[in-house]
Amino acid sequence: MVHLLGGPGDLIDRANVYLPKAPVILPVEAPREGYLQSCNARDVGMEVIALGEAAPGPTRRSTTVSGFSGLKPLGTKVEKGEPFAFVHAVSEDQALKARARLQDIYAIGEDALSERPVIVSKISG
Repeated sequence: MVHLLGGPGDLIDRANVYLPKAPVILPVEAPREGYLQSCNARDVGMEVIALGEAAPGPTRRSTTVSGFSGLKPLGTKVEKGEPFAFVHAVSEDQALKARARLQDIYAIGEDALSERPVIVSKISG
């Protein structure tokens, strides 16, 4: 698809060749031991938008090097201090704020998650 839109045909296999890296990459460590139980996906998305704003406000320039990677799935057991994600940012201050925010967005609890069905319900009509 990327190639059909004029991009390189090997973007997926060689993304590191084509895409720039953020100058600051920090691990997001679990503040306590437990299971990743929930997160607010909208809040994660809003944090990615905030990270991408190189110049917030009326001039609004954005950068494509910022965001999160390596997000572990819900239900994963983590130890205190173990990374469950990585933040990519243009400055250390921005990375530290995003790391703290992501730690707040994720809920870590003592109990493992019960299995949920892949399809929760069907909408017909």
